[in-house]
Amino acid sequence: MASNISKGDILLAYIPHGISAFSDSREVLENGIKPLRRMYDYDTTVSYCIVTQPFIVLEEIRWIPVKDILNELELTRGKRSWNFMFQTTLRPLSNHDGEFLLETMRKQAERKIS
Repeated sequence: MASNISKGDILLAYIPHGISAFSDSREVLENGIKPLRRMYDYDTTVSYCIVTQPFIVLEEIRWIPVKDILNELELTRGKRSWNFMFQTTLRPLSNHDGEFLLETMRKQAERKIS
């Protein structure tokens, strides 16, 4: 999947582990995956990356809980067990779901919070 990433694609970030929310999106700047030139001191070795730049970044208070939009997404609509659908590193979305999530992020970014 990662090798099929193309310049201009949009990646959506989903935060798991009890939070279950969409937090931001990033635009892909180069085709495919790239080897990391330098290894970082993480617990798990990651030797590849996707070159991106921020597209829409939400403040934590504006993150979009997936439970609020389950019935709006084709990926989750009508499914009881949806959690596993977000447990892969990359998952292609339908045009509908991608457009819906980006529009929802745009609205959240502009929404006044009192």
